[in-house]
Amino acid sequence: MKYYLYAFKLPFSCARFKVANAYMVGQSEKTANQGSKTVEVVSQDLIKSESNGETNIEITSKKIIHIDRAVPKGLKGMVPKYAYSIHEDSHTLWPCIDTIYSCPADPKKLTCEVRTITKDNGSLTELPEEFSCYVADKKKLTITSYDFQAELKALGQQEGLNVEYSYSYKLLVIDANIFGQSIIEKIAGSKMRTIFLNNYKNLILDYPNWKQFQTSDIERLRNGEGVKLQEVLEKDEEDVEEK
Repeated sequence: MKYYLYAFKLPFSCARFKVANAYMVGQSEKTANQGSKTVEVVSQDLIKSESNGETNIEITSKKIIHIDRAVPKGLKGMVPKYAYSIHEDSHTLWPCIDTIYSCPADPKKLTCEVRTITKDNGSLTELPEEFSCYVADKKKLTITSYDFQAELKALGQQEGLNVEYSYSYKLLVIDANIFGQSIIEKIAGSKMRTIFLNNYKNLILDYPNWKQFQTSDIERLRNGEGVKLQEVLEKDEEDVEEK
C-alpha cells in the first residue's frame, strides 16, 4: 500500500473553490457524456438543502471506466480481464470528497481511493490531521505541493484572485495486490499527480469563465449548464493533435 498527498494552495477562498469545483466537474462530465466510449456515467444524485442561508448540495455519482476501450488494440491483450472495467463511486459532502475506484471482477487485486478536503487554513508540507487516520505508515507517504504562481502571472491582475487563499488536499491511497506492485503504485501516483495538477491549472486559468457564478449555481454547473462545451471539445481535439 502506498500513500500520496497532493497539496494545492489556491488563490481564492474555500467557498469560491466550492463553486469552481462544480464548474470543473460539470465541464469534464458534460464532455464525457458527448459520446464517450470510455467513461459511462451510471448515475448522479444531488440532494440540496439550506443551512444558515447557505445552499448545501450532497452529491453521489457512479461511473464505469472501460479500460479495454481506452487502450490500443495491440495492447489490449496485456490488460488482465478483471481490469477491463473500473468502477468509480464518488461522494461529495463539502468540504470533503471521497472517490473510490475498484475492479468488481476481482476486488482484491486493486483498490484506489482519493480523499479530498479543502479549507482556508493549512500547510503545503504537512499531512492534514483529517487524513492522519487513513495513513497507517508515514514512511510510505509522499507529499507534493503546488502554489500556481505561474498561472497567476499568466492571468495578470484579476479582481477576486490572490486576495484570499485556501488549501486543497488530495490523499491517494493505492493498494495493488498484483505482480509489479511497487511499479504500478509508482505509475499510479505519477499519473494521478498529472491529472490533478492539470485540472487545477485549468481551473485557475479558466477563472474568467466561472468567477460570476455563486453557490446557488452549483446544481446547474454540476449538470453542465454554464459550461462552454464547444471550447472544451476543441481543446481536447487540439491536445490530441499535439500528441
